[in-house]
Formats: sequence, structure tokens, C-alpha cells
Amino acid sequence: AEDRAYLIGARELDPGEVSNLSHSKVHRIALDREEADAPTLIAAVRRKPVWLHVDLDVVDPRELAAVALPVEGGPTLETLAELLRSVAQVSDVRGIEICGYDTRKDSAGHFPAVLAEAFAGVFS
Repeated sequence: AEDRAYLIGARELDPGEVSNLSHSKVHRIALDREEADAPTLIAAVRRKPVWLHVDLDVVDPRELAAVALPVEGGPTLETLAELLRSVAQVSDVRGIEICGYDTRKDSAGHFPAVLAEAFAGVFS
């Protein structure tokens, strides 16, 4: 249900997305360099089953450039990982989907190991 969905860290939305969100019950929470905490999310998911969908372009591209749609101003990968660990500590994570990684922008294949380490806390 829309009223149980949270959009966290979205910074660049097209006009259709903005319109759809303004007419929905989806909760929006800022997550960027200046606002790197999401207490509303932590309170909302406490003792509940959750499914996580993570678009990697939420991370600042200066740190994680191998993404489909880079937008400056996002949190660090560590900030995102800390938030996901916090969610996992207070809720029952049923699944996680990670998307937006662009292999063409990571010719050395550096980021899969970095991402695996960053998201490991969700599963432990």
C-alpha cells in the first residue's frame, strides 16, 4: 500500500514523477550530505517486515560513479549502508533489491566488492 512505502533520498525527479508523488500517499524522506539521518523511517519500520529497493544513484557520484543516473548531492555509501543496517536492526528485512549499477562505468570491476561490503550489514 502506498501509505506504507517510503521514498528516501530522491533528488532529481521528472515532472511525471513529481505529479504522481504529489497525488500519492508515499512518504518522502530526505537523505543527502546535509541530512544524512532518517529517524522517521526507522520509527516506521520498527518490528515490521520490510522489503528494500535501493537505487545506487542515491549515493553521491563522486564516491560511486558507476550508476545509471548520477545526481550530485547524495549521501556517502557509508551513510547509506549505516541507514540500511539501522533498518535491519529494528525490522524484519524480507528482501533487498539493488539496482542502478552500470558496469560500463566500472571497467576495472572495482564496485561489486565495495557494494557487497556496504550491504553485508543488512544480512548479518
